[in-house]
Amino acid sequence: MPIELHRISRVVIHSEWITVERNTFSIEPFTMVDEQGNATHPDLGMWMYHFFNDTGDEYYGPITEIELYKMAQVS
Repeated sequence: MPIELHRISRVVIHSEWITVERNTFSIEPFTMVDEQGNATHPDLGMWMYHFFNDTGDEYYGPITEIELYKMAQVS
């Protein structure tokens, strides 16, 4: 079953529930950049999650760390 990114409302990472601020969840390739925004390494072939929680904290880590997704009802 495909996951609709805009519906993700909470995730479990390392056994902890974390609230995801609506429409902030994304999947990105893992890349470190310098001050000018240039990649500092070749493609590592890793995918990362990126989102903000409900208090504005930013989360970024390997997609494989997410154990469970809670989906919000969308009308």
